[in-house]
Amino acid sequence: QNYPNPFNPTTNISFSLPVDSKVRLSVYNLLGEMLEELANDEFSAGTHTFSFNADGLTSGVYLYKMQAGTFVTIRKMVLIR
Repeated sequence: QNYPNPFNPTTNISFSLPVDSKVRLSVYNLLGEMLEELANDEFSAGTHTFSFNADGLTSGVYLYKMQAGTFVTIRKMVLIR
């Protein structure tokens, strides 16, 4: 999960990998439009953290999707202005 949540204007998204994996981490609005791709690369096993800056976005609920190998998760995050 991201921290802090709710956030204004920056939040951190952390994840841990048990093995080396190709990771894609993207942020979407509720209409399913991709707003930003934070990562799309091969990462080593361990913990990784990415920062998402929501400057220019309105208050509301946003989603991030993380894909690592066959694992996929979608989580929501709340931006409060």
